[in-house]
Amino acid sequence: MILEGIILLFDAENKSGDLFSKDCKIDIPEAVPLTFDFNPHQVIGFANVTRDDKGLFAKAETFSNEIIGVEDLNSIFEDGKIGAGGFYNLIKKHNEGSIIVVDEAKLNEVALVLKPVNDEYSFEIVGEKEKENES
Repeated sequence: MILEGIILLFDAENKSGDLFSKDCKIDIPEAVPLTFDFNPHQVIGFANVTRDDKGLFAKAETFSNEIIGVEDLNSIFEDGKIGAGGFYNLIKKHNEGSIIVVDEAKLNEVALVLKPVNDEYSFEIVGEKEKENES
């Protein structure tokens, strides 16, 4: 399955009390592991993440249901959407009151989640991976 969506918005405090400033430095690997609920022991695909002036946008492709070990990955999506988020190694940060402002980070993982830290962080299904060797 092919997914796309927002995984981070700059200058927006999330439910965890974190805020990534628009000018923060984020190291983004070329291919980021995609997991479910930030379980690093079960990678379900890979994401390509791009940055624009609003935040981080990801395009992801999941492995087949057989490889993931589920009957139907679609079953966790509600109306073709699911929450999303990133797991970051915070390299440099500072506090502004009770808010943690991230100045530098490395993106380690992108995840499908049922309860995102920001309601706008979500993936939607935009296509299905073409099956190989179809007649």
